[in-house]
Amino acid sequence: MVVREFTQSDTTRVLELLNLNIPSSFAETEVKDFEQYLQFEREHYFVICIDQIVVACGGINFKNTPEQAWLSWDIVHPDFQGKGLGGSLVTHRLNYLKDHFKIDTVWVRTSQLANRFYEKAGFKESNRIEDFWSTGFDLVEMQLQIPQK
Repeated sequence: MVVREFTQSDTTRVLELLNLNIPSSFAETEVKDFEQYLQFEREHYFVICIDQIVVACGGINFKNTPEQAWLSWDIVHPDFQGKGLGGSLVTHRLNYLKDHFKIDTVWVRTSQLANRFYEKAGFKESNRIEDFWSTGFDLVEMQLQIPQK
């Protein structure tokens, strides 16, 4: 397993990963949002490769204040879910933030389909809006406080 920075040549593959997770984890309406994100909103985005094939991806964005970061667009190939790759990707990004930035809070906007995954990493729910992403896909905002050294 290798975690590396996303490159433009990964675009087709990460879009395939998203499509493989519709409708189990994402709504069809989110494809255009993800394309927009990759082209215009991506700040730090990482992929996990196994045998040089991208099987998972997830990013970091900064909003509100420089001390707050957001995990964004976590996607794992269905054949690799439940094998620890998503957790490795979260850990990689949290360590990246701790090593490169003075962050006190990390946020994630997810759905009720994935919020338990983030709870395992220590995130706590702070807000929920029903049917936000699409019918049956609630917005669940979660946050993790980062202890300062």
